[in-house]
Amino acid sequence: MIHPPATASHLGQIARKCLDEAVRAVDPRRAVREGLERGADKLGELEGHIRMAALGKAGVAMAQGAREALGDRIREGVVVVPEALADAARRELKGFRVHGGGHPIPTEGSAQGAADLLQL
Repeated sequence: MIHPPATASHLGQIARKCLDEAVRAVDPRRAVREGLERGADKLGELEGHIRMAALGKAGVAMAQGAREALGDRIREGVVVVPEALADAARRELKGFRVHGGGHPIPTEGSAQGAADLLQL
C-alpha cells in the first residue's frame, strides 16, 4: 500500500498529540490519584490512619491527587513547597499543614517542614 506524503499540517497534529500525551503522562495530580486508586483495596485496613506527605514544586498537585483518591481516609498531611508557592498552597490545601521552604539553600520554613514531617 502506498501512502501519500505527510503534510506539515498532519505532522504538526501528530507532534501535538505526542506532546499532549507526554504532558498527561507526567501530570503529578493524575499520577498520584490513579496510583492510589489502583491500590485502594490494599488501603482499607488503614482507614483513618493514612498520613500523606508531598514535597517540592509538584507537592500541591500530588496532595490534590491524594485527596481526590483517598478523601477523608487521609488523617493528616504535610506539604512542603517552594516559598513562592506556599500561600497559594495553603489556600488550596485546607486541612493539610503547608510549609514554604528554600532550595537549594534551606530556610527556616524548610526546617519547620522537615520537623513537621518527622512528627507525621
